[in-house]
Amino acid sequence: MKIFDKSSLWDSILDSDCFKKINIDQFKDEGINFRIAQYNYKTHGLLFLKNILFNMAESFGKEFLLLDRIPNRDVGKGVSINYAGITVDLDYLLAIGEIIFLKKKLKKITSILEIGAGYGRTCHSILSLFPNIKFYHIVDLPEMIALSSAYLKKVSNEENFSKVQFVSTNDLFDQEYDLIININSMQEMNPETVEAYLLFIDENAHAFYTKNTVGKFTPAELGFERTKASELAMSSGILRDIVNIFCPKDLKKAQKNFLHKFSPGKTWLVEKEATTEPWSHYYQALYVKNISFK
Repeated sequence: MKIFDKSSLWDSILDSDCFKKINIDQFKDEGINFRIAQYNYKTHGLLFLKNILFNMAESFGKEFLLLDRIPNRDVGKGVSINYAGITVDLDYLLAIGEIIFLKKKLKKITSILEIGAGYGRTCHSILSLFPNIKFYHIVDLPEMIALSSAYLKKVSNEENFSKVQFVSTNDLFDQEYDLIININSMQEMNPETVEAYLLFIDENAHAFYTKNTVGKFTPAELGFERTKASELAMSSGILRDIVNIFCPKDLKKAQKNFLHKFSPGKTWLVEKEATTEPWSHYYQALYVKNISFK
């Protein structure tokens, strides 16, 4: 063998179909370029997701170690990586990001209501890290309560689970809360429902944290097929403008609109706001009541 001979791998690449016909006008999104320049996004989605997990974990610095103080995160399985000896998945990385944003507030309060808790990863994380929280109420649809209650009972210790109260959307009652949270669900509600929740927050909360999308994007932009579900998603929520989610100028405008639309009322101020990782089309804000307002 000559020292400059091509490898067996390149023998395989050159013998493959991708080199038999090359269209120079579109080859960058075809098999040849996926063999010589970049991974195929159509077949390597898991690799891309795990790289997102790695980069998010890196970005948290020492705060990442908060994750190791949240027990039983492996319940339910899911895609994860081993980062510095700690199992990492996207849901709990998102929770850590939210907790870092809210940390100063969470240290000082005792009561939380979460509107739409999903399977409960935010509640699990907050109660694991902040023993000062005395009660944590969750309002959700009955089907979601069945999931979150089963999950939280399995992953929480007895003391923390005793702090959680589950409330059906039909049984929500007026009660004072230090903080009301909504993450990634108001964009899925009917606009009238969102407005009703914001009125409830205005009347019952001292602070409000939201993390939601800043608008809508067309399915075709990201290679999705239009479906009944996507059509319903386009008409839900209170932010329904189409946004170029990869244009900083458009995102800035949409984020400003986000802050206006999610404000519970005239007596509320934005105490803190920020972009969120890893998605460009999400934004987060902490609102507080302006007690000096007359």
